[in-house]
Amino acid sequence: DGEYTLRLGMAGEGEQQDMAWTFQFELPAPAGAVVHVAQTQATGDASIAGGDVRLSPTMITAAIHLEPKDQEVSGWAAIGHFKHDERTIAIDWGVNRGPSDLDQPAGTNAGVDNVEGAWALVITELVGERPDGTQLRLEGPWEFAFSAP
Repeated sequence: DGEYTLRLGMAGEGEQQDMAWTFQFELPAPAGAVVHVAQTQATGDASIAGGDVRLSPTMITAAIHLEPKDQEVSGWAAIGHFKHDERTIAIDWGVNRGPSDLDQPAGTNAGVDNVEGAWALVITELVGERPDGTQLRLEGPWEFAFSAP
């Protein structure tokens, strides 16, 4: 939560000025609950460390840290789902392209109204890209059990 400033514009060339728009606004604290999942799971090809998981009515997100054995691969994406009691919610997004994609979010396009109870984050596969453009797929599962108050 807090105050934010968003500045949008087009940089001018020569004597033309920057045509910028500035918007200032305040955002409330995000809804839902945050659970810290301090666990690391490993297979022969990679380990994954779980961080904070935000459980909210609009989405679920988990911070994860990847440590693949093959350090040449980038563009990692986590494939899997969240389990809450009997419900399964697929991970819909979560790849960060850039200099380091080992720390990234994994998230859903769906949320939950009642966060209480037993949960699990299950990553069934990691998919990355080698420098030559070929794909590397690492099979899991990496499973992180936790509970929400």
